[in-house]
Amino acid sequence: MNYKSKLFIIISITLTSYFFSQAQYAINGHIAEGAGNQFILAYFKGDRLQVVDSAICDPMGNFSINVPDNIPQALMRLITRNKGSLEFIYPRRNVTIHSHLSHLNDSLRFIDSEENTDLQNFWKYEAQHLKAMELLQTLLDEYPSSLPFYREVVKEYIFRQIDFEATINKMIIKHQDNLASHILMTRYRPRIDPALSANERTEFLRTHYFDRIPLNDTNLLYTPAYTRLVIEYLMLYTTPDLSKKELEMSLIEGLKVVMDKFQPYPTLYDMITEYLLDGFQTYGFENVVQWISERYVLERCESGNPDLVNRAETLRNLAPGKPAPTIQGIDSNGKQVSLNDYRGKYLLLAFWGSWCPHCAEIMPRIDQLLNDPQKNPGWDILGISIDTDLAAVRKTLKEKKYHFRNLADAKGWDSPVAIAYGVTATPTFIFIDPEGKIVAKPTTLFEILDLLKTYGLLDNH
Repeated sequence: MNYKSKLFIIISITLTSYFFSQAQYAINGHIAEGAGNQFILAYFKGDRLQVVDSAICDPMGNFSINVPDNIPQALMRLITRNKGSLEFIYPRRNVTIHSHLSHLNDSLRFIDSEENTDLQNFWKYEAQHLKAMELLQTLLDEYPSSLPFYREVVKEYIFRQIDFEATINKMIIKHQDNLASHILMTRYRPRIDPALSANERTEFLRTHYFDRIPLNDTNLLYTPAYTRLVIEYLMLYTTPDLSKKELEMSLIEGLKVVMDKFQPYPTLYDMITEYLLDGFQTYGFENVVQWISERYVLERCESGNPDLVNRAETLRNLAPGKPAPTIQGIDSNGKQVSLNDYRGKYLLLAFWGSWCPHCAEIMPRIDQLLNDPQKNPGWDILGISIDTDLAAVRKTLKEKKYHFRNLADAKGWDSPVAIAYGVTATPTFIFIDPEGKIVAKPTTLFEILDLLKTYGLLDNH
């Protein structure tokens, strides 16, 4: 065999091994009436979805998506436009799905994945269990304890808890070698004494919620199991009668427990912290964001995630009363603009995107408040576009006839201004005082109106 032949064989073997390792397994499916529909396959990393690939169903409704070999066991989501999505465990084996386009979850069947079938059945069982427990708790709280039926309620309440634990135990034993068992370990709940009142029950759960749950399982990094658990726990600190400020203070009490529980496990602690920052920033819970950032920064020596440390530092420096970060650039009319241009008046920074549907709703209404500058000498708006397409920005500005000046550097989320202000969602608003200090971060039109009224800036409206 000559040198060229040997070289050809070596290259062929190398390439074959490479491509095999890049797509060792596949997600296959048949979606009834799904012909021509595109499905996007993504896997969870914490609570965030990472796209793997997509495929279009053939005329028979079949599809196949190869999974790169570097993706571990994970919870995956299959998404289709306007028709919802479905979730399943990827066990690093082929998975075959059958479903119907009009009711993806209700008709979902797994052909060759017993762990997915069992987990799917468990979610249905758990939903029924939680509904039954809620009804039983209402009876325990409201039904006269002197009547005979009350004793039946107590028995059923105890039985439901025992049966729930036994169901989890049985499934964990059955699937102890795959991801299903790890997910199920997070579904244990403390047994509640039926004699406890509603308030005592809540306090008991706050104290013992995590007692039986391992919080150091890195197998769950590729599922939303821990983030779901955290949200369920924090719900124990919410009631409908709380004001936003009171709710924030109550949630912080719950977060103290959550972060204490996860702090010994840096990788999981970082995942939970990032998830909490994302969520509370999105909903404008600024006091909670500041508390999380402050705590995380003070404990950064234990973290291996410098990006998260920087983010927490940034958010910490955006607290009310802190100087607003510097802004300089060229506006959409080609003129220099600086934050110093607005000294002496209140300024609403508005981070928005031409592609953002919520921005399309709220930005025109905000702009209307400023449509006659002569009536609003005490405040102004500076728009900052989170876009990579400047033509789209110019088109939106022209169509909407916005009056405010706008900055756009075509860098999207990587814009230095967006990074400096910790922007992770649009729209994001920052209200700055005449001295260049941050006053607040309103999240709704009503909060913006309240600020303008508070500082006497809506006298003519």
